[in-house]
Amino acid sequence: LGVVTLVVLGVAAMAEYTRAFGRAGIAVATLSYSATFLFHWIPAITEASTRLPPGKPLLPDADAPELQVATGVLVLLFLLGAFMQLRYLRAAH
Repeated sequence: LGVVTLVVLGVAAMAEYTRAFGRAGIAVATLSYSATFLFHWIPAITEASTRLPPGKPLLPDADAPELQVATGVLVLLFLLGAFMQLRYLRAAH
């Protein structure tokens, strides 16, 4: 996930500072930066739920089905946010 984040940051920077994506550059940059935020939430939720509270974590391991549901919810929230960002960008331009 760390490598994917770095690649997506590179795409975002390229979209923001070059004309590689044409008119879609600002949208690509915005969605890419938002995706990196999602990529950090996935391990944060996993680590917190499998280690906290100390001595009796909420979930037994990283393969717990509840984490798959939590990741799915995060992805849905990301998609909703991406839709709203694109709508805002389209209205602003």
